[in-house]
Amino acid sequence: MKIPLRTTLSAAVLATTLGVMPTTASASDLGYGVGISYVFGQGLAVGIKAFADDEANEGTVGIGMDYVFSNSGLRPNVGIGYLGDGYYGDLNLGYNLGIGQFDLGVGAGWSDADDKSNNRPAASPDIQPPPPPPPQQPG
Repeated sequence: MKIPLRTTLSAAVLATTLGVMPTTASASDLGYGVGISYVFGQGLAVGIKAFADDEANEGTVGIGMDYVFSNSGLRPNVGIGYLGDGYYGDLNLGYNLGIGQFDLGVGAGWSDADDKSNNRPAASPDIQPPPPPPPQQPG
């Protein structure tokens, strides 16, 4: 039984897309998002995103999975983006599994990013200097 090239290519793209996230990041550092994308040449899509970080007001990389309305295709994608406080915007490159085509998209939506860091050390307590020694008595 011969596996069609399109299926093999789709599986390879999906595996590559899912493998690009850093393996060193802990789950608490990952950011998540839900939003809409405009895929050039195909129209609107809705999808989910996972970002390499959850810090607000910073650039990041991410992976996602979109559902493209025009052809009912799933579209794994990788991209670069900006996480604001509760929102994201991104530019992504994807592969539409429904039509077997690479494409470019832009997206925006809600994210769990905030200014509160999970990986910054807690502030150290204020340490006061010791009191001066008592004066010496002449002796």
